[in-house]
Amino acid sequence: MAELDQAATRKRQAWTSRQGAGRYIARMGRYALLRDEQVVSDMLGQGGGRLLDMPCGTGRFLELEKQRGFAVTAADYSQAMLAEARGRGDAQFVQADVFDPPFQPASFDVILCCRLMFHYAQPEVIIRRLLPALRPGGRMIFDTLNPFSSRWLASQTLRPVRRGPARRLYFQPHRRMRRTLSRCGLQLLERRSLYILPTRLYRYLPMPVCRALGMLEKAVPPALRVLTYWHVRLAEDRPVCPA
Repeated sequence: MAELDQAATRKRQAWTSRQGAGRYIARMGRYALLRDEQVVSDMLGQGGGRLLDMPCGTGRFLELEKQRGFAVTAADYSQAMLAEARGRGDAQFVQADVFDPPFQPASFDVILCCRLMFHYAQPEVIIRRLLPALRPGGRMIFDTLNPFSSRWLASQTLRPVRRGPARRLYFQPHRRMRRTLSRCGLQLLERRSLYILPTRLYRYLPMPVCRALGMLEKAVPPALRVLTYWHVRLAEDRPVCPA
């Protein structure tokens, strides 16, 4: 745990000091933003209840979450990200560390945790830290990167020249994640895998080409696509796994 905490500290410090928070969404490109938004919208469903968006980043899902009927708490470790998010939607904004979340037990019906798990070697630690804030029967939505995808190949190629802690990525096989969910008392509701190419490449392609690549995804096994969204539920009759 000490080694994990040290690595997590370096990662948080790197992201907090990183410049260009306002350009974070633009770097993803319109196609990837729309695809992500559609998946999150489908998994959220029509809301009601309290939702924790952590890390909220620059607030790209805030409008969608409100439209779905949730009372939203938006949390992030980075003050720069929170400053951007405040201009995007109406929510309760909290500066908070995902490894030490300040929320009362059983506070939320849904926890959305996007673009975070793959920055750390052990996503199970993050899940365990967040789950106490989830109500029995509550849901969590998060994403992971898949090994042997085009993003994995790019990461292996660029590793010698991209040594900064903010750039290190970790890839989780589906089978390993399913075991993690089981250990944490989580039931898999839905899993959706997206993208043939690394998401940021789509911003350089015309929209018709992006859509054509989206159709070609059907020929690629889900485990070999770049990104997987997981929609899970905490069993009502099982205790939250300890943090």
